[in-house]
Amino acid sequence: MKRVLVVVGIITIMVFTLSSFSVLRSRIVSLENKVQALETQLKVCQAIKEYSSIQLQSLLQKSNMNKNWQKKEFNGIPYYVVPMHHIPKNSL
Repeated sequence: MKRVLVVVGIITIMVFTLSSFSVLRSRIVSLENKVQALETQLKVCQAIKEYSSIQLQSLLQKSNMNKNWQKKEFNGIPYYVVPMHHIPKNSL
């Protein structure tokens, strides 16, 4: 009788463990998918940031207005104060 109870107990533990593993495995797959989506989103954000900085640099190099621009910084991020009276009307 004790052997039967032990075997039934072991089988119950195995079934519970297997179901727990399947739940954990599905959770792992879900988290891996989320990580992959976030990594893709990060790459897109980095590409946009790089593109924006390249555009700003090329604008500063090509612009004849940059002599009037004042470079300032806020929390380590550069920004420019552009006087509006120096911008040609056709560029707006």
